[in-house]
Amino acid sequence: MLPQPRKYNHKGIRVDFIGDSGPFSRMGRSIGYHLSVGSARYLIDLGAPVFQFLGVEGIKAVRGVVCTHSHDDHRRWFTDLALFSYYTPDISHRLRLITTELLHEEFEKNSKGALERSLSADSRDVVEIPYDRFVEKVLLGPRSLYRVIMKRVGDDEFHWRVVDAVGELVDPSKAKVVVHPHANRPRLLFRDPVTNEWIEPESFYTYGDNRFYEENQNPYIDHEAGLEIRALKGPCWHGPPNFSIDTRTKNERLLFSSDTVYDVKLWESLTRDHRAPNLGMTRREFERSYIIYGDINDFIERTWSEERLLEAMTAYEEGIVVHDVDHDGSVVHTSYSNLESSGLKNLLLTHSPDEFVSRLPLTREGKSFCILKNQLYEIVEDTLYPYHADVFVKDDREFYVGFESPKGRHALVRTAKGLGIAHPTEAQNQEVLMRFDLYLDVDGQYYPVLNDPNGDYVRRKDGQVERINYSKTGSRGIVVNDLRDQILQRITAGQPGK
Repeated sequence: MLPQPRKYNHKGIRVDFIGDSGPFSRMGRSIGYHLSVGSARYLIDLGAPVFQFLGVEGIKAVRGVVCTHSHDDHRRWFTDLALFSYYTPDISHRLRLITTELLHEEFEKNSKGALERSLSADSRDVVEIPYDRFVEKVLLGPRSLYRVIMKRVGDDEFHWRVVDAVGELVDPSKAKVVVHPHANRPRLLFRDPVTNEWIEPESFYTYGDNRFYEENQNPYIDHEAGLEIRALKGPCWHGPPNFSIDTRTKNERLLFSSDTVYDVKLWESLTRDHRAPNLGMTRREFERSYIIYGDINDFIERTWSEERLLEAMTAYEEGIVVHDVDHDGSVVHTSYSNLESSGLKNLLLTHSPDEFVSRLPLTREGKSFCILKNQLYEIVEDTLYPYHADVFVKDDREFYVGFESPKGRHALVRTAKGLGIAHPTEAQNQEVLMRFDLYLDVDGQYYPVLNDPNGDYVRRKDGQVERINYSKTGSRGIVVNDLRDQILQRITAGQPGK
């Protein structure tokens, strides 16, 4: 039974989708979310144009930004926000970046070109400005017990070395540095003390594993708002360092997957499969080497720990999950069929291609949702509606919802890329999953699909929607009514679509 619409009283967790599109979209605005709990405001990832959405005053009200990884479609506006906070006279605080230890290093390294040089207050001199004067670094998640640094070796030489939490050199039989000859970027190779296998710890361990991480998980807590934010690694598998975001209040839980490959069979193989190392040297030489030049994948014996697999399998059992999605066959994002068959409940799909069809709840930029006692609602003006449809369709700039009907004018079919839509008479040689009627979603209100290319829906300044018909001699408009309540009543009564 679907919950009934209710008045929005600003309780629970609100999330506004500033951007939700894939990285190579022709229409979208990349990834970015605005999270609200009471008067507290936070930004989740910074790929979308936050100034356009929030305006200057809205930006000033943001208490912090949480960034999941350093791909530009998730961090594109970071340096602009840092500069804005630094140079705006009535802002007395730095940009608060809430992220993991590794991501703080990534953001500082990738942002210095835009931040570290500027002009003096009188514009006469080129000056250096430390990164920390722009950004307040707030740690999310545990610190690692081992790290790679550039360490003095001898009188005049510096080399990559692994040190422990107090800066002491770690014996190469326990940990070593691997540098790819074409990337010149150090990666840490670590001998797991339980299995005695060589692994890459950033991939192998969960944040809660004390073989590599400190016990303190460093959650971010906003006591005034009653909001807690945690970093979660288990189900994240993307390439660059990334993590899922777990936000909680007393009665609600909302998670953001970040970009990932959600694939249980793949995860199981990453945990199960032992890989024979390809040392390219004697075992003695390998054990004694502090630094190795080569591909770290030649030396890793296992990719995931059992603990990480367990966390990945159970991470999304509770709460609402905002999860990235792509067409089937994606390499670094989740294929739709994997989510459809996952058995996960309470999903809200995001980061989708410009043209996409889904049976799972799908969103688009510009939509707003409320999580109230772990029930997902869409905010439409001052009303909360259950977010339900049998089919969701993203078609460039338009967004549609479909409801199953025995005589529906559209057919849902299986394609090589995932799901698609066909006219029932053209789907005879395809696997037809259902027939349905389609409605255009205009700011959360539902209207019949217009088959006339000279027709359009337009929202007036008074909030009413007109159906406009254009001709050579001009245009004519007529006010039309939102059908969402009518459709919801029919579903509640168990009546088939018409």
